[in-house]
Amino acid sequence: MNLIDDTDVNYKKKNNNTKKIMAIIIVLIVLVLMIIIGLVVWMFYLQSQMLKVSIDGKSMQTIPSDLFVFEDNTVYTAIKDFASYAGYEAHNGDEVSEDETKCFVRNTSENAYYTMGEAKIYKKLTSGDNDYEYFDIETPVKMINGKLYSSIEGIQRGFNVQFTYNQNTNQITIFTLPYLAKWYTAQYTESAIGGDDANFSNQKAILYNLLVVKNANNEYGVINIDPNATRTEIIGTKYKDITFVESTRDFIVKTSNNKMGIISYDSTTKISPEYDDVKQIDKDLKLYLVTNNNKQGVINDSGRTILYLEYDDIGIESSRFPEDAIKNQYILYDAYIPVMRAQKWGIMDKNGNTIIPMEYDSLGCVRSSSSSSSEYNSTILIPEYNAIVVAKEGKYGLVDIRGNLIMTCGADAIYSKTSGGEMSYWLLVQNNEIDLLDYLHKNYKPSDTTQNTETQNTANQGNTVQNTTGTENQNTTQQQSQDGQNAAGQSTQNQGGQAGETTTQNGQGTTQDTQGGVQGSTQSQQAVDSQTSATQGVAGQ
Repeated sequence: MNLIDDTDVNYKKKNNNTKKIMAIIIVLIVLVLMIIIGLVVWMFYLQSQMLKVSIDGKSMQTIPSDLFVFEDNTVYTAIKDFASYAGYEAHNGDEVSEDETKCFVRNTSENAYYTMGEAKIYKKLTSGDNDYEYFDIETPVKMINGKLYSSIEGIQRGFNVQFTYNQNTNQITIFTLPYLAKWYTAQYTESAIGGDDANFSNQKAILYNLLVVKNANNEYGVINIDPNATRTEIIGTKYKDITFVESTRDFIVKTSNNKMGIISYDSTTKISPEYDDVKQIDKDLKLYLVTNNNKQGVINDSGRTILYLEYDDIGIESSRFPEDAIKNQYILYDAYIPVMRAQKWGIMDKNGNTIIPMEYDSLGCVRSSSSSSSEYNSTILIPEYNAIVVAKEGKYGLVDIRGNLIMTCGADAIYSKTSGGEMSYWLLVQNNEIDLLDYLHKNYKPSDTTQNTETQNTANQGNTVQNTTGTENQNTTQQQSQDGQNAAGQSTQNQGGQAGETTTQNGQGTTQDTQGGVQGSTQSQQAVDSQTSATQGVAGQ
């Protein structure tokens, strides 16, 4: 009996132990499952927190750690590093410098320019007349760890992409313009941005929910492709040609009789199609260059005439002055318009007022390829004096944007040099090279520029010899005074189109007197005096 009882007790104990072990195992399994589930959830969470980037629907497997930087709730992108992902190439500076505070990116159709600290991006088509467009952005370009970065807005404008960031999923999604052009061409049978109609400017319109379309008669129009838009037709499909202007979201339209005008993205007609050619020359001033019968003029977006259709040419060829980095070849110093009529050049302001009369043979000094030194740069602007280089009869001078004569046309050349990223300006008179800014600082008095130009020239030439040097003896001074009187008489006789020639002749005479009259000076000092006196007849002091 006791044996049976002991057996039952042992069985019960063993059974209880088994149950305990099973319970422990179940608990452990549950804990392991919970840990696994927790790890999976944590991994998903970590994955959701990791930055994900897709370009044209393809995920980037490897994302450089410094390609995107998040600061102050702004996503910054390394401009040069991003270029290759968007089908662009990138360079430091611009076309004429290696300035590391600037960079530009380019593809086969367009260049885009970024500058540290600026909230503005410039763009220029690689074909055509090289006009710049500019785009204001909210956040300036900034330097981070030695690299230039721009905001989403800046990247969108410069690289012509759609760029979105979802903060909840930490996802960056980018679509390039070629991808979008193909997609919309497939979606809209009337699309006119693919195949034979592939036009880079018109393709950019899709970045603003605008699509250029074409009918069976090869007539063009524009529709709104925003899914939330209440109006789809922007411009009726009836024009011979249409070209998108990105900076203002306008369209240049050409009628069946080859007349051109401008219609805005909101269907507003800015300029009626009644011109042989029309183009925007300033977005902020809302000015347009118009052409009829080979004559040019300027109007604003309300149709008001600023300059009548009577000029043979308006604007300069900025490509001839690359070192001047002219962003707008039609408007210098943001307000002044170069004009030419009957082979004579002058300057008008943005309101149509004459600033510099049309009496000059050309604007700017272009250094020929045969110049003795390749370091000489062609120049039209002297920014330190808000001046423009003018030319008469092969001689060069300076006039400022108020119309004041700074220097009469008597120099053989005015040009710039670039060294170490710094620009300097030089004056050439009788093969003597003189620092232009240093010379003007010593000899040019802005308060005197309101004097009559011809009277001023005569007075300056008469005084040139008297003021050449304070170290000459009395006999030399008397000789100089006589020479000055002769020079003044000569200047008076040669007024009326001969200012450049007369000035040079007087300069030569003064140079000879100076070199012969200075006692006890070294040969090098005589050379400096010679250069200075040679140019005193050139400047309007």
